[in-house]
Amino acid sequence: MTTSGTGGTTGEKRKIAILGGGIGGLTAALDLTATPELREKYEVTVHQMGWRLGGKCATGRNPDMFDRIEEHGIHGFTGAYFNALPMMKAAYEEWATLDETDYGPAPDHPLATFEKAFPPRDSSFFWELHDGRLKRWRIYRPPNGLTLEDAQKFGTLASWLKFMKKAFAQRPPDPDEAPSPDATPTQPRDEVLDPFLDEVEKEIGGADAPNAPCGSGAAKDLDLGTMPDRLKQPPCAQKAEETDAERRDRITRTLLEVILRGLMIDDIEAKGFKSVDHENFADWLRRHGAPEDVMASPLAVSPINTTYQYPNGDYTRPPQMSASAYLQWFLRGFVTLGHAFYLFAGGSGETLVTPIYAILRKRGVKFEFFHRVESIEAERDIVSEVKVTKQASVKRGEYDPFVRVRGLHAWPHTPIYDQLENAEALKGVDLENPYADLEDIGERLSLKVGEDFDHVVIAMPIGALKLAAAPLGRRDADWRAMLEGMTSIGTQNMQIWMSKSLEKLGEVGRDPAGGPWYFLAGNYRGGPHGHADFSKYIEFESWPADATPKTCIYFSGVLQPDGENAPSRSADDARAKAECLALLKMAGSQLRPGFSNPAATASPFPMDFGLLACPHDESAKGLDRFDHQYWRSNTYPSERYTSSPPGTKALRLDPLDAKFRNATVAGDWTDFGMNVGSFEGACMSGKLAASAIEPSLDPARIVGLFPTKGDAPETAKEGPHSS
Repeated sequence: MTTSGTGGTTGEKRKIAILGGGIGGLTAALDLTATPELREKYEVTVHQMGWRLGGKCATGRNPDMFDRIEEHGIHGFTGAYFNALPMMKAAYEEWATLDETDYGPAPDHPLATFEKAFPPRDSSFFWELHDGRLKRWRIYRPPNGLTLEDAQKFGTLASWLKFMKKAFAQRPPDPDEAPSPDATPTQPRDEVLDPFLDEVEKEIGGADAPNAPCGSGAAKDLDLGTMPDRLKQPPCAQKAEETDAERRDRITRTLLEVILRGLMIDDIEAKGFKSVDHENFADWLRRHGAPEDVMASPLAVSPINTTYQYPNGDYTRPPQMSASAYLQWFLRGFVTLGHAFYLFAGGSGETLVTPIYAILRKRGVKFEFFHRVESIEAERDIVSEVKVTKQASVKRGEYDPFVRVRGLHAWPHTPIYDQLENAEALKGVDLENPYADLEDIGERLSLKVGEDFDHVVIAMPIGALKLAAAPLGRRDADWRAMLEGMTSIGTQNMQIWMSKSLEKLGEVGRDPAGGPWYFLAGNYRGGPHGHADFSKYIEFESWPADATPKTCIYFSGVLQPDGENAPSRSADDARAKAECLALLKMAGSQLRPGFSNPAATASPFPMDFGLLACPHDESAKGLDRFDHQYWRSNTYPSERYTSSPPGTKALRLDPLDAKFRNATVAGDWTDFGMNVGSFEGACMSGKLAASAIEPSLDPARIVGLFPTKGDAPETAKEGPHSS
């Protein structure tokens, strides 16, 4: 007797093939092996191209550059990662039980606990372009006393709005000054915003059930017909003259009023965010009365810049983002678990991926590194075959993916060739390039349904699927529409190491949690428009004792122009270098006063490139020192960022209804409600994929799905659960 019509006889473990070792696939593996009972039920194998896991969170250590951490971009958690934060906390608790032989943390491991690995931050700042110059707009969100175990409290839109009111009742006295640890977190009631929020709370009303669907009766439906007149009024007007603090307070109050009023006018509580997915965020904001200066503010634009919402990577064109995705991402800035941010004490690979890999391996999950998926085939309504190129063979045993650096199990920036057959030939091949010619090296494999897998989790990025999933598009109209219509964009990353500390470079103030202000993207456009301080990572690198950098800053953004199917990244990397260098030349001294070269006051390019750390070649001068920093383009299909333009919800595949009976999907290109590319989004999607396979994994455990009446989470309509 078969359990699904696709193999897996009663009494035998069902074989789950997960295609892709990014966060969506790893999350699905975590959920499907979460208990001893599930581990007895499923045999899980992760197939990953190349030598490292993590997708866009993958990192590499470069031994030729003092084991520096090299990443795809800027990564960090906000306090609104309601699913990712608890998942990582649980992963760290399990990881702590592993022996060092199983890649567990040693007693003196610097990232041994969640608390060590994810230091909190309560502040950030935007860059505001005003009167022709960049100004810092500081944001401070005091800790709200919630813990990660409180995530389920954010299961309804009503609960989000209530917590937003609490957040604004705890604004610091002066948003333009760095708060001291002893400062009171409150100020007098805002004469405009606070009464408005009072009215909103009255309208919301009701007691929220944990994770209850919106419109389920757990909270009062928001009805425009009964909305008090106060909530229908336009936002407050701009004064003739305003200080920076007054302008920012007005913009904040106005934008919040516009969004909260719009949620009620459009009856989002009952109709769901999906009802405005077709509308561009800017059109939605204007429709609800947002003034143009508010629209251009960093508070309004930051959700666009931090999620790269520029068509085809072209930042000279107006950004496009679904109002549904925009609103959910924006609102998450005010509803947090304890702190506004949880940063990573080490690189993304070591902090996020290493513990997950270690515990999955200990649970019995198999990892097939160097498996490049070429084609996913289907017969009728099942996935029948997965064609794979085995890029490399291990000499003996299983592949050990780690190098040890500063007590960490770290991911190298190239394969560990000593473990591989045919190593010399492999050194000339980029194993993360799907177009790389492996004709004389690779081995062709065919994974068959009923033999190698019973179910498949398709967890590859959308760019890669456009190459590998064409057979599914020929079988199913929804797959075809998704492959043709979903878009992704190329991005770029720059990392610079500097010889002066942040304070000497012009940093002002300290976060009450103990670190410097965490700076984010501003409202200026350009390639690497977002940047953040990652100086903490330096202690986990191997710089010379007498020449250790004091600061490391990451820059990240879209890459223009954007070529989608280039056979190599060399031209894209050169373009990324040019854009990053141009940013430092033209704006470096504005971003940090200490970046300026005091001897070049007459120069149009006052950046002091002598500040760039270059201990391996101290003879390098000026611009030559930039050549020893790190930059990259992310334009291979598996590296591209999934964008969220209007109308794409209809194109995204639902993990609970993936169209083929023995398949589900995972990744931030799927439909997981919020539909914004992020670790949190991939985590939500991975959890949905696990629910599609295992009936006991209730989708209602996933926070932030926000279904509406008659649209509550449910198990797959027909598929992996079916007998």
